[in-house]
Amino acid sequence: MIMKKFILIVSVIFVALWACNDEEKVSYYQVPNVSAAEDFVDARDQKVYKCITIGDQIWLAENLAYRVTLGDNNLACRTFEEDYLSIPIDSVKIPAEDYIAAMYQDIANGVIEDVNGMSMYIEMMLSMGASVDDIILYYPDFAPAFERYKKELPERVVLSQLIAQGQVTDRENGHYSDSLGYLYSLEGALAALPAEGGWRLPTDEDWKKLERYLGMAESEVERENDWRGTTEGALLKEGEHGIGFNALFGGGKMYTAGYSKWYDNESFSRKGQNAYFWTSTTRPETDSTDVGVIRSMAVFTDQILRTTTRLVNEDGHPTMFSVRLVKDKE
Repeated sequence: MIMKKFILIVSVIFVALWACNDEEKVSYYQVPNVSAAEDFVDARDQKVYKCITIGDQIWLAENLAYRVTLGDNNLACRTFEEDYLSIPIDSVKIPAEDYIAAMYQDIANGVIEDVNGMSMYIEMMLSMGASVDDIILYYPDFAPAFERYKKELPERVVLSQLIAQGQVTDRENGHYSDSLGYLYSLEGALAALPAEGGWRLPTDEDWKKLERYLGMAESEVERENDWRGTTEGALLKEGEHGIGFNALFGGGKMYTAGYSKWYDNESFSRKGQNAYFWTSTTRPETDSTDVGVIRSMAVFTDQILRTTTRLVNEDGHPTMFSVRLVKDKE
């Protein structure tokens, strides 16, 4: 009799545990209106991104991987552990033949008119060592084009060299950008937005909307500087419980107190441990310092971190994170 009671009690406990586990497992999948969306093809480099519809939002299901450069350095966009590099644009010397080639390309494209065959004399002057400023002075019809060349051609050289360094680092770190995209400063993230498709860098409110849709309680949604929710983070991760958002643990370039550019690479961290995503939302921390609102997922929790970070370190080198884009479903 005692043995029968024991078996009955064990059976009840087993059924209860099984039911709880089954309920917990099912809860991962109770998200309606989630489906694959049409791929996005970035016209700038022809890269194809998988997308996902979640409620009335469409999100990239991959990290943005468009290389953007602002100015003469790589502070806007880098691959993981890429060294800081600055190439002053005014130090770049452009060969005369490059100016000549640009001129003839503009003539062929109808951008400038070859008035009285002046291009032949300009080519001769440049080949004999005349400066671009001389051309601008003596050939006013060609001045706008050569003013543009003075800016565009050196910028093109700088961009090429910055990209080349990034490609070397990318190979060394296992082609990070192929699967994990690039890390961006907030300024770089905004500059990297494609012109077409209606995409935007998500706001804090866009993320909150997503989190509510995944089932996060309102009391959790508004919390900051803490891990929030229950299983919503698991839903956004790649894996058996994921809905297809596929957050990957690319790490980031962190704000570091006492930071020095001489130890720049030491602020890259958490690769394989955390996914960090920018929002476009910022707020003042002090009269002179802004912070940005970010999201993070981690291997050690199914929750989602909502927190803030300073945008730049003391010497101006920025914090850098991954980017997901969002747009409204039509």
